[in-house]
Amino acid sequence: MSPKKYKSLTIAEKKKLIEKVEEGEKKSDVAKEFKIPLSTLSTIIKHKEKINAAQTAGVRKRTTKGEFPRLEESLVIWLRQCRGQKVSISGNLLKEKAKEFASTLSIKNFAASEGWLTNFKKRNGIVFKKVCGESGSVDDAVCLDWHESLDKQLNANITVLTAILLIDKAWRAVTPLTILNCFKKSGFLKEHQENLPILMDDEEPAIEPLVHISGVSFSDFVQVDEDVAVSGSLTDGEILSATDTNENSNDEDEDDTSEPLAEVSVKEARSSFDTLRTFCLQNESDEKAFQALFLLKKIIEQSEQQQCALKQTSRTEFFRKIN
Repeated sequence: MSPKKYKSLTIAEKKKLIEKVEEGEKKSDVAKEFKIPLSTLSTIIKHKEKINAAQTAGVRKRTTKGEFPRLEESLVIWLRQCRGQKVSISGNLLKEKAKEFASTLSIKNFAASEGWLTNFKKRNGIVFKKVCGESGSVDDAVCLDWHESLDKQLNANITVLTAILLIDKAWRAVTPLTILNCFKKSGFLKEHQENLPILMDDEEPAIEPLVHISGVSFSDFVQVDEDVAVSGSLTDGEILSATDTNENSNDEDEDDTSEPLAEVSVKEARSSFDTLRTFCLQNESDEKAFQALFLLKKIIEQSEQQQCALKQTSRTEFFRKIN
């Protein structure tokens, strides 16, 4: 009879086993699933704090300690602190810090070699990676403040009037081409109807009766008022009076100084737009007024987008401006 073989679980498997027991599954079912005896399951649950605290690196099955456990434990705490402060750590810097800890702990014959560094990273599940782009320069506190300010903005009360204005804005942004494509997609237009000619309204119906006039050529019709006097002759006094008036008006134009227009910010334009919209709502203005307001709103939004495109150079500056 061959000896019974015992299955060796990895740290990740042990953690998964503990989670299943804590979720309420029967121990016998969990032991059967992982193919281990109940005694082994009880031992794993007994040492669950050590297992949960262990770092899972690859498929390691045991937590091993180095020759200098206190030094490595201190080094791991220091490394986590640096990463929490967004400080980049290299292998050489880690070895120098290990030498400092070894000197403080009075550890002799400690060599921070490449072999020690490799084994230290394996034991503690440490992986060095490059931080690309702007992600490493973003402060967590700034992101948190930005999320809080964004939540405050999103918690605004939406009234019935605000909802109507939003719906009206969305509908006005729909173009006739969009409506046509929707009808085509829905199958309302048949194949022979898709290329129908566009019929234009007759803007000048009064011209049609003139076409049937007989005995008049086109050139005679166009030049019918060629010899009609359109202005009278000026007398000498009227000419002199006109030139005198022009001189006086030129002098007045030279004296007038045009004042430059005051610069209006996007914020001021938005405030003025809200005032105009409220005025139109209170006076029950017609459709033309709201169509003009819609076009004005688009101009303000385009100006705001252009300013944002010119000013925003990095994600960090964007967060600072929101705060």
